[in-house]
Amino acid sequence: MWALENTSPAVLHAYAATNLAVELYNSNQAANGRDHFGPGNKFVTPTIASARVYAGTTTGVGVFGLLDQSTLTPLQVWRDDHFRNPSNVGTGANGASPAGDGVPNLLKYALGLDPNTPATRSQLPTGGIFQEFGHKFLAMTVNRAAQRADIAYVVEVSGDLQTWVSGLPNTVTLTNTATQLVVRDRTEIPSATERFIRLRVTNP
Repeated sequence: MWALENTSPAVLHAYAATNLAVELYNSNQAANGRDHFGPGNKFVTPTIASARVYAGTTTGVGVFGLLDQSTLTPLQVWRDDHFRNPSNVGTGANGASPAGDGVPNLLKYALGLDPNTPATRSQLPTGGIFQEFGHKFLAMTVNRAAQRADIAYVVEVSGDLQTWVSGLPNTVTLTNTATQLVVRDRTEIPSATERFIRLRVTNP
């Protein structure tokens, strides 16, 4: 439970919800007044939203969040570094595209890109034709800054854009290193009227 003390400076308190006699934190604890946020104000209550606590004063608003990232997942640390919020919400949500380029945050995380900078075509997965022993197959190349351990990179193929499949016996992985993934379809291009390939990334 959060509470504001109307003093100068104001003090934000955090108590155990099951026992209000146990104080977990207050903004006077940090050395050198690090967490002081201004003079108190009457009838103001803390507001909790998007993993932050907002505390109003007579001169502004104090915003409190995590300083210790040791309990966060790698994806949450990435969100916190770029959006100052580890939660899957707002501009930091997995499906959001704050750079306005239509590339969702989760894909930029998987590729090691800055979510606030528009991605270039060369940074995104590319499709092409892979030739082997005179046979042609649809293939996809995924270049990434590093292979994220908490992300599943799945290249899928389809003949109708409705049913998507991956892995043996549907696809063959040609390269899978920390910085590059190359996967080809197992259906030859001449043997099908249409073939499609895509990358799907998930955070299990």
